Amino acid sequence: MSMSHIRLYDLFRKELHLPDDKASDFVVAVGEVSVWEADKNRQLLATKNDIHLLKEDIHSLRSELKEDIHSLRSELKEEINSSRLEFKNDIHLLELKVGQFKDDIHKAIYRAGVVQFIAIISAVLAIVKFIR
Repeated sequence: MSMSHIRLYDLFRKELHLPDDKASDFVVAVGEVSVWEADKNRQLLATKNDIHLLKEDIHSLRSELKEDIHSLRSELKEEINSSRLEFKNDIHLLELKVGQFKDDIHKAIYRAGVVQFIAIISAVLAIVKFIR
């Protein structure tokens, strides 16, 4: 028993007129409560080790975030390049179709011109034959 426990025991026994066993139980209870409170307060205080571990966790999270951002950036670049290539291919295909359409229109115009020329020649020949 420490000096403070003895003083508490005497205080409970003499001043509060408690029997020896009750005064002793009271001292034990007060000691348990004070130990419990001290332990609770000690648990609330952050130690240097706790702060160091927290800093390590923050550093680790920062590294993971940087890696995730880098990975996302790479994936996004790949996706953009892939989309750009698909877009270029689609444009090229459209240009080919437009070119083919132009060629078809030119051919149709040429054929119509040839047919008209033949019709005009036929008409002129028919008129010449009719006149004779």
